Amino acid sequence: MAIDTSNLETLIADFRALSQKDSVSPDSLGSLLLEISNYIKSGASQLQFSTLQNLVNAITAKINELENTDSITRSAIELLRSSVAQINSNLNDLNALATSIKSVPQVLVSISQGSADRNDVLVDFKSSNLETGLGATLKDQVFIRQATTERAGVMRAQQVADLNSTRTGLAALQKSHTELSNQVTTLEADVSSNTSSLAELSEQVETIRSAMPKIYLFVENGILKIFGHKYYIQNGYYPCVFRLSKKRNRRRIEDDETVKRCRVHKGWHVMGGATNVITIGGDNSVRFSTADHKNWHKEISNTAWSNEPEYLVGVDHFNIPWGKTIVDREADRERGTLRMLRFRYAIGFTKKLAQSRYRVEPIDCDSNIAEFSVIFSPQMQLFTYYI
Repeated sequence: MAIDTSNLETLIADFRALSQKDSVSPDSLGSLLLEISNYIKSGASQLQFSTLQNLVNAITAKINELENTDSITRSAIELLRSSVAQINSNLNDLNALATSIKSVPQVLVSISQGSADRNDVLVDFKSSNLETGLGATLKDQVFIRQATTERAGVMRAQQVADLNSTRTGLAALQKSHTELSNQVTTLEADVSSNTSSLAELSEQVETIRSAMPKIYLFVENGILKIFGHKYYIQNGYYPCVFRLSKKRNRRRIEDDETVKRCRVHKGWHVMGGATNVITIGGDNSVRFSTADHKNWHKEISNTAWSNEPEYLVGVDHFNIPWGKTIVDREADRERGTLRMLRFRYAIGFTKKLAQSRYRVEPIDCDSNIAEFSVIFSPQMQLFTYYI
């Protein structure tokens, strides 16, 4: 509110009433000017500038009257004029400042963070009115909204929690990756070491195999004989016979009665799988079981052996099974054109004769593979061994 100027107005009225010659003195005029200055210092922002301007004008007129009197010196009058001019200049500056304040009376004093919120940033605004001196505070105003896919902003509390969780998970993932990398490095070293060991073992096996005696086959008086086999017989090896054919085995998966066929395999296939399919006599002759080939996978206690090649080819000499095919000699006889036939066989020694579990191949033999053939001569109408 406006300051009380009644005392100042009384002084001005008394000053104007001075009309006697020696009644106006520098003391009385200076006292009035000092009072005006004190009022300006104490409440310039609340003064009525029009009233002050009127007072200054009245003082100026009074000083002009003093110029025609002898009660005050010229220098005193000039000093009074200078003081009044200074006061007038200050009043103009204050008037300009007041005009500027009226155009923007409200100013922002401070900004501080408001209450905690999970989604938005809230702030408190504190302002003040320069005309009235009154202050105001706006609390918990939305300052920055949460970020979305459409606009930038601040993260929500849940997003911060997710970020912390992701950071923790990433650290755990990096740790797991480091551990896995170390395990892979160790595994690679183990694989390299095992590969070297396997290569050394293979070399040792080849060395042992090369040191083992070789078996040889020869035909003497139409009988197939073997040489170099005693070492294997004494060390628990079994002789087995292979034939070179194309074959597709049947198999039956456990708990599944559906009969399935394996892929076609062309090469050496073991015949039978029993340990008594082939035997070696005291004269080194090779003898084969006289049982039907269909039973060569069984251990027959009362089986007989023969060194005749017909029992190796098959009991039915006119329909010879050979892998996937059957050699039909009956049709050749009906046509009257018998062919010369050659059937390739091989003998080896192994300790793996479990045909029902897996296929025995020449690589399973610890000895070398000694090949021979059985040839049918149409002129002689006989099967003979051939090396």
